[in-house]
Amino acid sequence: MALEEQAEKSQALEAQQADEMRQERKEEWEAALKTSRANMKRHELPGGRRPANRYGSHFTFPVFDKNQHVPLLALVNPMSGAMAGTDILPVPIAPSTIKTVSST
Repeated sequence: MALEEQAEKSQALEAQQADEMRQERKEEWEAALKTSRANMKRHELPGGRRPANRYGSHFTFPVFDKNQHVPLLALVNPMSGAMAGTDILPVPIAPSTIKTVSST
C-alpha cells in the first residue's frame, strides 16, 4: 500500500512539474512574440542605416486591383546578396500598402 501511495505522489509531482514547464514555455513564447511584434512595428530593418534607397525615396507598389492582382507572400532576406531586400521591405509594411490591399 505504501508503494502505491508513493507511486501516486510521484505521478502527481511529475504532472505538476510538467504543467509548470508548459506554463514557463508558454510565457517565454509570449514574450518572444511580443518582442517580435514590437520589432516589426519599429519599421527599422537590419542594415537599415544605409545610403538612399536604390529604387527612389517614394517607391510604392501599384494600386491593388483584386481583378488584376494576386496577393503574394514573399520571403525576402534583407541581408543576402546586394542587400536589395532592405530597400524593398519597407514598402509592403507601410501602412498605406496594407490599407490598400485590405480595403479591397
